[in-house]
Amino acid sequence: MSNFINNTDSLFYINSTENTFVVCESNFLKNIFYDKNNILEKNKIKNICSQYKVDGMAILFASKNYDLQWKFFNADGSSAKMCGNLARGLVYYLSKKSDYKKTEFLLLGPNNIIQSGYIKNNMPFISMPNSEIIKNSFDNYLQDIYSEAFLKNIPKIYNSVIYVCTGVPHALVPIYSEDINLLDIFTNFFNNAPSLKKKSLNLGDYKIQNFSDNLQKIIKKIRNQGDIGFNVTLFNPKTLKAISFERGVENFSLSCGTGACSLSYYLKTFVNQYKDSKEITVKMPGGDLLINVEKKEYLLGGKCKIISLDLI
Repeated sequence: MSNFINNTDSLFYINSTENTFVVCESNFLKNIFYDKNNILEKNKIKNICSQYKVDGMAILFASKNYDLQWKFFNADGSSAKMCGNLARGLVYYLSKKSDYKKTEFLLLGPNNIIQSGYIKNNMPFISMPNSEIIKNSFDNYLQDIYSEAFLKNIPKIYNSVIYVCTGVPHALVPIYSEDINLLDIFTNFFNNAPSLKKKSLNLGDYKIQNFSDNLQKIIKKIRNQGDIGFNVTLFNPKTLKAISFERGVENFSLSCGTGACSLSYYLKTFVNQYKDSKEITVKMPGGDLLINVEKKEYLLGGKCKIISLDLI
């Protein structure tokens, strides 16, 4: 049985534009986490995330062919196929740990996804899985509610819920309405999210009811679609401010790398004003995420810091 729950020397904390993670370097844990039925270990991860009030936890393994291999777990202890903000945080970690000024790295992520990492102007960037539009059977139901509630006389390109997968599935929900109250509430939520998260920031404890009954229905319905559900990213097309409600966290996070990349893919692919863009900046409550969209393989960048758990 693992003793990592008490092995705090191997744990450290990554903050990627306020998307927060505990990271464990202990190689002896490697085989423990592959047992899907090992509920005790899942609960240990969940307890650590709860103790440190983080969005997830990563386990690092040494690798002969890569700078490191990583596995990721959500705050509820469930495993996840991708986390862009964590991955670029690991690039930053490697750059600080290196004995020489190395600026390029190769990581092996969940499901054997290979990612290239770079340091540019002291900021970490990570290559992301290719994005694709998802067709979903619930689409018509949601479009009817969404269009009736919010989308009257606005640009056609933004008049629907958009489904994109960038390693994990996201539903992009435009907040672009003649209902000025909805925009005011979104802006207030965006501006106050960092301080609210210190208390509790989720569907129940934060008054998301103020978003209106229809928007509540949309978020909850999307989250629970299909076998595993979707992340839900609300965004304002005019400002590119965005907030993501993440499955597994079951909470709004202050920054979501896969959400920002999914949104950038949609803008670059389908919205004329962004088709010639080389970089798109998505503004999230925790800070700006920079997405280089010059090539098919997008690069996700943003500020990072590594903190001792003793300082949390």
